[in-house]
Amino acid sequence: MIYSYLKIILRNFISDGMYASIIVFGLAVGIAVSLIIAQYIHFELSFDKQIEDRDRIYYTYMSWQEESGVSDNLCHPSVGPFVKRSVPEVESMVRIAPVGLGRGDEWILRREKDGVLLDYGRINHMYTTDAEIFDFFSIPMLEGDPHTALDDPYSVVITRSVADKFFPNESPMNKTLNILIYEFKVTGIIEDPAPNSTLQYNAFYSIRFWDIVFGKTYLETNWTWNIFQTFIKLSPNADKQVVEEKINNAATPHLNRLEKEFNITESIHLYPFRDFHFYKPYNSAGVSPVVFTGDRRIVGFFAAVAILILVICWANYINLSIARALRRAKEVGVRKVSGAGRKNLILQFLSEFLFLNITSLLVAFTITQLAFDGFATAVGSRAEWVLWKEPLFWLVVILFLIISTLASGGYPAFVMSNYNPVTVLKGNFSRSQSGVTLRKVLVLVQFGLSAFLLMSIYVISKQLIFMQTKDLGMSTEQVLVVSLHELDSALDRITAFEQLKTRIQGRNDILSSAAISHYPGHKQPRGSHYQRINSTDKNVTTLEINTITADYFEAMNMELLYGRTFRDGHPIDTTAVIINETAARLLGFENPESALGQKIIYKEVQLTSEIIGVVKDFSSSVKKPPYGSAFHHKTEGPYDVVYFVAKLSPSNLTATLTELENDWKTLFNGAPFDYFFLDTYFDTFYREEQQFAGVFGFFCTVGIVVTCMGLFGLSMYNTSSRTKEIGIRKSLGGSSLGIMWLFSKEYLNLVLIAAVISIPLGAWLLTNWLKNYPQRIDFGADFIVVPLLLTVIIAQFTVGYQTYKAAHMNPVKSLRAE
Repeated sequence: MIYSYLKIILRNFISDGMYASIIVFGLAVGIAVSLIIAQYIHFELSFDKQIEDRDRIYYTYMSWQEESGVSDNLCHPSVGPFVKRSVPEVESMVRIAPVGLGRGDEWILRREKDGVLLDYGRINHMYTTDAEIFDFFSIPMLEGDPHTALDDPYSVVITRSVADKFFPNESPMNKTLNILIYEFKVTGIIEDPAPNSTLQYNAFYSIRFWDIVFGKTYLETNWTWNIFQTFIKLSPNADKQVVEEKINNAATPHLNRLEKEFNITESIHLYPFRDFHFYKPYNSAGVSPVVFTGDRRIVGFFAAVAILILVICWANYINLSIARALRRAKEVGVRKVSGAGRKNLILQFLSEFLFLNITSLLVAFTITQLAFDGFATAVGSRAEWVLWKEPLFWLVVILFLIISTLASGGYPAFVMSNYNPVTVLKGNFSRSQSGVTLRKVLVLVQFGLSAFLLMSIYVISKQLIFMQTKDLGMSTEQVLVVSLHELDSALDRITAFEQLKTRIQGRNDILSSAAISHYPGHKQPRGSHYQRINSTDKNVTTLEINTITADYFEAMNMELLYGRTFRDGHPIDTTAVIINETAARLLGFENPESALGQKIIYKEVQLTSEIIGVVKDFSSSVKKPPYGSAFHHKTEGPYDVVYFVAKLSPSNLTATLTELENDWKTLFNGAPFDYFFLDTYFDTFYREEQQFAGVFGFFCTVGIVVTCMGLFGLSMYNTSSRTKEIGIRKSLGGSSLGIMWLFSKEYLNLVLIAAVISIPLGAWLLTNWLKNYPQRIDFGADFIVVPLLLTVIIAQFTVGYQTYKAAHMNPVKSLRAE
């Protein structure tokens, strides 16, 4: 009997190849997309599980409330030691800060021998940290003692990959690496971080190094330098809320002093480390040294897309499977007349649909294996295909096969097998009201979801284009940024800049140049406190501070709205300051122009400056609102200039770079020419959105294509089952255009009904999604009209071929059908 069923299945599959292929491939694509996204979500949820006691670890951050609003910030260096001393439930703590403290987590490491440079390279994810970090985060050490590796102030621990780069074919232990003028001894080798580790690192050096630079107690007592990411581990059974309350109570004197001095209300909060991968402070003013690679919104979007596509594919599969089975109504009648029992028919149908589901699943596995690496690369994930190793995965696969077989084969198996043979032999079953209603409902579901997906693609793509093309208030094209960090420490940075500027002066390929302490979009912008003087308003506000030379605004093409820029060599400008529009508003001026001539005080160093100019607001990304900024002149700026920026001519950039590098190495004894282009750097700010939009758009397109495949199959079934009707209509004078409209309007009505239901819901969801962006597009009528038109056009194009073919068929052949 089973052998007979297999022969029937294969015969039907081969004889109905087009229809069966659409059914199998449509479901396979849906399963493949769902599997790919399921593996991505599984990877995202697996982060940091290798860390012992992760349920007892908490990320510690500070919440600031000031005039400009509430924001999350990193901790001051003293918070970690203070919490450990003051709260008994805190077992241990670890602080992490970028390698150069205020300079980001990237630096040039050099290997030298007897003063000769052997090798150098840019290293990212390099941090200064407490010695307890290896035990705290369960970081395996390959060489060295994890308990003492960072005891020495000049010690550094590097990963295996960094060791292989700088010390190939030899042990790096007790050898040295140089950062600026400092020489660090390699005291440990650690394993490279796992792909599913939130903490990505390449090197750690001892935080005790800063005791030598600043003094032994400086970091332990400083409450005004929020660049330290702090983690604490609580004792077993400690209550997070109770501990958080104890921390804030103990820190009240320090927090009150900060509020009195800077008019900022600060509080300390704890965030569970088990969810740390998804800690993404969109309103954060602090910049985390640890890379936040997870985003619950994106995970949620992909999960929703997987469900939507699976629903579309499953509806398509069930619809086409039922339609395909209904074409065999006469076969069922003949079998029943020939003596086949209902159980035999049920078993035959279920076996056939089980075969189709297994085939679809095998095709889906193949697609997943081929496509997953490309998907992971597209979304910037390091995930690997490992779901097949999970026993739960195979249990879900088995359950899916059972449910899918019953859902697709249940209707023909249990309903058709129960029909009277006389009814099915008359051929009326395929046009029964129940069968038609079910198919219409499934088409409504498919096109309703497809209309929503089209709308999502349209809105997301428009927002992405807006983000990439919006005027940021400055020009980043062909702006070269060169680090001055690697110059000889004995050489003053301003002097170095002047030497370079003199050498390149007059060259047509370099339009303008300047020196700065922080380039736009810097990973570690410096926020400082400012206050107006001679005013009844004593509020303190936080502004992003920068030290610049006179030509900076020209190099960045920033618009000066009021006043003037700095003039190099003018003593009066040494105590001047230039602010932007947002800073003028935060400082309480009625309008930007009224700020001219007023004086403000930089609280941290008690520097009083006169405002001589106001520049137009600018931003490094539309993902954040414009930030209040204050610019000081190079001679009296609170920070040294450490970057050189140059606006280059777009013609022959390669030659310009080569000449500039030669000039650099000639002037500065072969120092590394460490540079990047600002527009390329800015593009990284939107990489997450670009990746998301690309992958989301691809998956949505897949769902729409599968819907079209289903509609094509249904129109093929509908026209073939009504061939004789078409012949009669044509023989009675019906026109081809009228017959085409007769067949098309049924589907168009369903598409319009589906769109009317789904598009308002989609508009509400996407409007809420856009609220995540401070600067965003306005929701217009085109957001509804364009997806609706596209849905209608796609549906009409899909059924057009079949309706055209049926309407132009010779009526003689049509009447001979069946």
